[in-house]
Amino acid sequence: MHTIEFENGEMNERMEIVQADCETLTLAIREQFIHAAVEDYLMFGEALVKAYHELNGRAILLSRSGQSIVEVLFRHNGVMIYIGDGETRTLMKTDQSYMTSTLKQVGIWE
Repeated sequence: MHTIEFENGEMNERMEIVQADCETLTLAIREQFIHAAVEDYLMFGEALVKAYHELNGRAILLSRSGQSIVEVLFRHNGVMIYIGDGETRTLMKTDQSYMTSTLKQVGIWE
C-alpha cells in the first residue's frame, strides 16, 4: 500500500493506493474503494507539480466513472483541496508549504 496525505495543521486526509495493475489503481478514501486509471493518476501528478511550482493551477484526479476523487487548486493566496465524491466531498484549505511532502508521496517530483 502507498499512502498520500493532505494536511493543513488541523485536518489530515488520506488516500491509499491499495491495489494496482498496469491500467487501474484502487484507492481507499475514508473506507471507500475507488478505481482510477493509472494514466489519469500520472496526469494528476504532473498537473500537481506544475501548479505547485507556479503557485497557480489545478490538478484533478477522476475516478473511472468520471467522479472527482481529489481536486487541488493552487492560488497565490493558498491551496484548496477537495477530497471525495459529490456527497462526501471535503474542503481543506492550506498553503504551499504543506504540499511539499504530498508531492513527494505522489511520486512525481521535479
